Amino acid sequence: TRRSSDLRYNELENFLATNNVDLPSITDRKKNTLLHIACLNSQLNTCRLLLNYLKEHNVSSEDIKKWVNAMSEEGYVALHFVAIRGNMEIIYLLEEHGADYTIKNVKGLTIMHIAAQGNQPVVLAYFKSKGLDINAKDEKGSTPLHWAAFMGNDVTVNYLLCWGCSPNEQDKEGGSTPLHLGVLSGSLRVVRKLLSKGA
Repeated sequence: TRRSSDLRYNELENFLATNNVDLPSITDRKKNTLLHIACLNSQLNTCRLLLNYLKEHNVSSEDIKKWVNAMSEEGYVALHFVAIRGNMEIIYLLEEHGADYTIKNVKGLTIMHIAAQGNQPVVLAYFKSKGLDINAKDEKGSTPLHWAAFMGNDVTVNYLLCWGCSPNEQDKEGGSTPLHLGVLSGSLRVVRKLLSKGA
């Protein structure tokens, strides 16, 4: 709940105010940093608190940038985690601190794939405007449209189709198209939209 989230924020704020903490060294077993977790939970104030703490403790902008772009065991950066949540304020904040939106995870997923998984067309449109490829392929040959269809995300599927993504692109795993994955998702809306675009 919002109240429990606020309490956790207050606890963290008090802890940081009374302790000298090496934030970049703190990770979980999957090498997620505190910033990863705050982004995954879409906690803007916590992200600000963590970044301000580093600045107040004279951590260089270059080292802050390294922390913002720190990769988890699976190659996710904090920006990936916030992309799936769609919090543009956090995205802008991370960019201000040097977030690299071109980083792929260990499976070749770009921020476009991840935003498509999370049904975040605003995030897709934003990074499309920055020149990222809406037809990017991961290591299995899947595009953002494949992922949006697989997740049953009809709004994102609609945007991607309107931007000219091919509904007939085949992946490397059995030659699945977005239509195959849309059927698997069980979303009639996704299937109808793909068929209306020539799938």
